Amino acid sequence: MEAARVVLVDDDVSIRRLVTMALAELPIELVVCAGGAEALEALRLAPARLLITDLMMPGMSGFELLQRLVAEPSLRGSARLAVFSAGLNAEAQAQLAGLGVWREISKPVSVLALAATVEEALAEDEQAPAAAPQAPASANAPPSDEAQAIRTHFAGNAELFHAFKAGCLLQFQDDLHQLQAALDRRDAGALRRLGHSLKSVLHTLGFAQAASHARALEVAAAGQDWAAVAAHGSALRLSLESLAVAASPARPSGG
Repeated sequence: MEAARVVLVDDDVSIRRLVTMALAELPIELVVCAGGAEALEALRLAPARLLITDLMMPGMSGFELLQRLVAEPSLRGSARLAVFSAGLNAEAQAQLAGLGVWREISKPVSVLALAATVEEALAEDEQAPAAAPQAPASANAPPSDEAQAIRTHFAGNAELFHAFKAGCLLQFQDDLHQLQAALDRRDAGALRRLGHSLKSVLHTLGFAQAASHARALEVAAAGQDWAAVAAHGSALRLSLESLAVAASPARPSGG
């Protein structure tokens, strides 16, 4: 039997990695796309059973992608549509009304809930609703709580958590460059997107304090409050620098 085709659309490298790892054991063909235009091309090449998309992305947003699929039902085919986003507030849900979305998944979410959602979407018979997404970790939690993160988001699988964390720590070095460049040119849109992406990844890893800085940066950038942007951007940069240093290979001592 041919594997069911699932299209994932997310501009965040770490989120794409997390979903790929979460679904690795399922009998599916996962097509990973970094944006809406790439997803449309993937659907033109072959139909999908499920499309999972982020909402806030540069270029074509998730909202615009869903609108295109409503306007071109032949492109969507029989695919179920799921939204996977950290921005599922009342305003976003109002915009999603009428776009044929089957499931809304809030970031961060456990790998178990992700897999259960995909299995439900692909099931031919009616099943009970997928496990509810886990709530974000409290901002009052310790700066890093790996044990809690492993239990909450990785179904107790420490090996999966550490593999995901290793990739994220390397990605943080690139995020640092993007953050500083956006701060230097006062690019509110880029800062908002970066804060939006990082808050979910950092929560998933158990770095609640760093995640709160990312969330505050997102809000400040959305309001173009440049004093707050500078403060929260600096705090987030310090957090990412300490994490990126942890990922860097130790230098041999001189002799």
